[in-house]
Amino acid sequence: MSEFRLSLEAEADLDGIWIHIARESGSTDIATRVAEGIVERFWLLARYPYIGRRRDDLPPACAASRLTITSSSTAS
Repeated sequence: MSEFRLSLEAEADLDGIWIHIARESGSTDIATRVAEGIVERFWLLARYPYIGRRRDDLPPACAASRLTITSSSTAS
């Protein structure tokens, strides 16, 4: 089973995204759906860390450094 951990900075970023969307849209439901969608992508990345494609055209500063994905498996 895979899991992920957010840094404190990433948690603050996610909270900031939620607050911004709630204010701009006037809806906490919309903000919650967006935040939950982002968290769903974290789970997807934790389960399939090599999903997607390389983006060598982006500068290193764009790398996801605030998300730590850990993998734990149980032997049967």
